[in-house]
Amino acid sequence: MEVFRNNGVLEISEIDPFLAELLRQIPVSTNPESVPAAEQRLFSPPAGPDEKELCAEWKVYVEPELRRLFRTATETVESDLRQLGENEKPFANSTLRIPRSIPKPGSTRSTRRGSPSPPSMTSRRRNFVTIIARRSVPAVT
Repeated sequence: MEVFRNNGVLEISEIDPFLAELLRQIPVSTNPESVPAAEQRLFSPPAGPDEKELCAEWKVYVEPELRRLFRTATETVESDLRQLGENEKPFANSTLRIPRSIPKPGSTRSTRRGSPSPPSMTSRRRNFVTIIARRSVPAVT
């Protein structure tokens, strides 16, 4: 497998068929609906059960946006992974091209510390990495 940049596009080539199949399963695997443990882990309240008012406000104002962001990130990854669809040669290596998304004029992206995001970290790649990271972090029990 080779990873490189080509005209602003992140290109991952020589992806073997087994890995391509695993990548194709990411969107389905990230659906937390009807799995209470997954929903609890992804959309957990910001405070303990003693803070009823804060948790209620979180559920009303923050959780819907978190769900929307997670859903749109999954849709972005799903659209990028369509390139790995069944090809004519089922045992041939694949190539995945992740386009660079360009921020809208006037928009400001920043990291948690308030500094500008590195130009190489685009939202598409961030979504892809976020979904993979959420799937690989062990649940806290």
